[in-house]
Amino acid sequence: MKKKVICIMAVLVVLISMIVTYIVLDNMNVSNDIIKYELQTSEYFRDIPDNNKYFIDSIDELNNFYSIYSDVLDIDKNYLRDNSIFIQVEEVPTGSVSMELSSVTLEDNTVNFNIKKDNVEIGTNDMAFWYFVAIIPNDKLSNLKFDDWKKPSLVVSGDYVFEMDSNNKYEIITDLKAKTMLDDGGSYNSIYYQIDLENKVVVKIEENYHANLGGTPVLEKNTLYTKKMDDDICSEAKVLIDEVINKEDVRDEENYNNFTILSVDYEKEICNLNTISDIKKLLTKFDNL
Repeated sequence: MKKKVICIMAVLVVLISMIVTYIVLDNMNVSNDIIKYELQTSEYFRDIPDNNKYFIDSIDELNNFYSIYSDVLDIDKNYLRDNSIFIQVEEVPTGSVSMELSSVTLEDNTVNFNIKKDNVEIGTNDMAFWYFVAIIPNDKLSNLKFDDWKKPSLVVSGDYVFEMDSNNKYEIITDLKAKTMLDDGGSYNSIYYQIDLENKVVVKIEENYHANLGGTPVLEKNTLYTKKMDDDICSEAKVLIDEVINKEDVRDEENYNNFTILSVDYEKEICNLNTISDIKKLLTKFDNL
């Protein structure tokens, strides 16, 4: 009889412990579904943004993050079907510092990283860069605020303003303007790209001009994106643009809708269909960054 009572009491203790643990975890919004890890690299970035916390909810945003830093994390994009990715970065003066993303909580209506750092008195004389990653199911994020976490696209765009002030900056105006020009005084729609090879930035802009005959003309301009470019796409853009501006453009008789390339000291219309095709391929690569 005593053995039965002891067994029953033991079972009750276990059940009570499980219930208390569940309540505590539920209040803290800690879930075993959260994937977390950290990665130390020897990367060095000359111009690190002031922001170091990133919220990623799409493949485009993940690619924007890689454009700011690198793709060394190589996160499986399939995670973004049902999850969002949170990444915190930190640069430390020595590779001897040990760091760990010890826990991720969803307290105070936001995502919190608890990072454990073990400092050393004398460290190696080398920089280290750390990525702290949490992959969190979207159904865990409802009603949370992400004020401390920024989407990479916002960090990329920042306060950047394109200025045509060097030989490494260009504008490519597509043929949409020629195709949509109206005889109402010149209303049109336009798409053009501002390419800054010095700062590795490309900006895509949409422009709508309404002539409003008899009234006041209206020009509407919208920045569709501002993206960082990697070295490969910068080199490809430089080679193609140099080739286009230095070779003779032979107009195809059936084409009357030209592209235009602008730089600080020249303007060139492009009417050859093969050349336009090559330019379109480059612009598509910008769109897919």
